[in-house]
Amino acid sequence: MTGSGRLETLSSLKDSMAQADFELNLPTKTELKGRLFLNPEGIILTRDTVKALAEAGFDFPGLDNETLPPYVIYTNFMSEADMAMIKESFNNGSLMIAYEKSDEIKAFTETLLQIIPESCFSYSNGYAVLELKPSILTSAALINNLKANSEELAVKFTAIMEKPADMSEEEFSSTKNELITEFVESIDTIQITDLPEMELPFRIEEFKVSTKDQLIETSIHIKVDENGESFDLAYESSYKSGTDSLTGEVELLISADTSFAVMDFALQASSKNTAEQATANMTITGDIEDGDQPVSGVITVDCVCDYNYDKAITMPAVTDSNSIKIDLAQYQDVAEDNPGLELNANKIYVYVDGWEMYFEQAQPLIIEGRTMLPIRELAEQLGCAVEWLPPDTIILSDGVHEDMKLTIGAKSYQVGDESYPCDVPPQIINDHTYVPVRLIAEYFGFTTVEWDEASRSLTLMSD
Repeated sequence: MTGSGRLETLSSLKDSMAQADFELNLPTKTELKGRLFLNPEGIILTRDTVKALAEAGFDFPGLDNETLPPYVIYTNFMSEADMAMIKESFNNGSLMIAYEKSDEIKAFTETLLQIIPESCFSYSNGYAVLELKPSILTSAALINNLKANSEELAVKFTAIMEKPADMSEEEFSSTKNELITEFVESIDTIQITDLPEMELPFRIEEFKVSTKDQLIETSIHIKVDENGESFDLAYESSYKSGTDSLTGEVELLISADTSFAVMDFALQASSKNTAEQATANMTITGDIEDGDQPVSGVITVDCVCDYNYDKAITMPAVTDSNSIKIDLAQYQDVAEDNPGLELNANKIYVYVDGWEMYFEQAQPLIIEGRTMLPIRELAEQLGCAVEWLPPDTIILSDGVHEDMKLTIGAKSYQVGDESYPCDVPPQIINDHTYVPVRLIAEYFGFTTVEWDEASRSLTLMSD
C-alpha cells in the first residue's frame, strides 16, 4: 500500500496566526483535501475541510454536516497553559532557542567534554575522534571528573532551559535550583569503591563521534541482555554542512527478543536542507511477532518542502452569519453532567502485556474511583467484535469466550448465562461507551490489573 501527500503552512509570529493547506492520498484510497487556520481565538476549518475529514472517519461533535456554514470555529481546543506557551513561542521567538542559547549550549558542551577522560580523545586520518569504551562509564577517572564538576555541569545545563509561559520567574528559578541540588546529590552518593560491583542495565559496544572540517560522523551500538531477554540498537549518521546546505544520512537498526514480542526494525534516511528547500527520503522496514500474529511491512516516505517567504496568510472574514462557533470545553468538561467523574490533567496510560495502547478519540477516564475504558476502541484494538443492540445493550464477542452482554446504567453484566455484578455501571459520555476495566480484564482472561498512581498507568497482564 502506498500513500502521498502535500502540506503547505504559513505562519505569522507577530500576529499569532497560521494557515495550513493539505492534500493526502491514503493507502486506503481515501483522498483528503482541506484548509485550516489558527488565530488567538481558535481553529477555523472550512466547510469542505470538515466534510472531507468527516467522510474519512473523523468525529466532529456538535455539527450537522448537512447544514454546515462556510466556516467552523473551534474555541478552547487546548488548555490556557498550552495556548500561553504557543503565544509565547510566537511573541518572543523561543522556537529559535538553539540560536538564542548558543553561548549557553557551547558552555555546557565544553564542560561535558572536560568530564570525559582524556584517553577517550584521539586524532586519526584527519579526524578528531571521541570514543567511549565499554568500561568508561564505571571508571574512576570519569566518576572523579563528574564529582569535581557536577555543580558546574548542572548550572550550565539549567542555563539552557527556557522558562515555560505559565511559570513565574520565581517558580522557574526554584525549579532550576532543585534540579541542580538533586543532580549534585545523586553524583555525590557514588563511591569509587562501589565501581567494581556496579552493573549497568546496558552494554556499550561502540560509541564514536568523528569530526573533520564540516563533517560529523556518529556510530552508536548498545545491547541489553537480561533475564533471557535481549535488545540491540545500532545507529550510524553522517552530517555535512556546506556554504549553502546541510546534508545528512542516518541508519537505525533495532532488534528485540522479549517475552511479549520478537522484533526487527530498520530505518534508512537521507536529507538535504538549503535556504530555499528541504528534502528527505526515508525507508522503514520491519518484522514483529506478537504471539501468533506476525506482521511485516515497508514504509517509504519522500518529502520535499519549498520555502516561500513572499506568501501571506489569507485569513477569512468570519462573521456570525457565515460561521458556527463550537466551544470544545463543553465536550472536554463533562464533570457537571457526570457526577463522580474525575477529570485528570494528566493522561492515563494503559499497558496490555507490556504494550502501550493508544486511544485516538475517547480517552480513559476515572469515574467514582474506577478506571473506565472506551469499549469500542479497546475491543477493536484487541480484536474483539462489538455489536450495539438498541436502545442500551452491547454484545462483545472474541470468537473464543462466550459472548459478554452489557447494559448501559446496569450494575451487572452477563457472560453466557451467568450474571456478574459491577460497582460502576457502563455509561455513555460524549457519544462514547465506557466500561470498568475489570470487566475487560475478566473477559479476556487477564490475571493482573494494577494501577500506578505515580505514573498514572494501568497495567493488564495475562500471565
